[in-house]
Amino acid sequence: MPKKEKYDYFKNEFLERLFKQVSWSLFENHKLLFSFLLTLKILDENLEKQGGVPTAELRFMMAGSTKVQATNPNPTGANGWLSEKAWCAIEEMTELFP
Repeated sequence: MPKKEKYDYFKNEFLERLFKQVSWSLFENHKLLFSFLLTLKILDENLEKQGGVPTAELRFMMAGSTKVQATNPNPTGANGWLSEKAWCAIEEMTELFP
């Protein structure tokens, strides 16, 4: 077995056991948050050569939109399925990120 495959095997085994053991001791409503944080850490390591997880995108996802007034009209109408707040968030995302 090549060195890289051994490393990946042990890394994956460790992560799986870590997840199972920590999840076992958490309350049900905290498991999703732990899963999310572990996923972010793994993603950050995998994107290390590109500079890690883009902090601006992560901050936007965690804090949400700060835009309060939409520039364009809501495409679903005034009482459509897409709320004004959600439409403002979509507009802000398109302005901030490619």
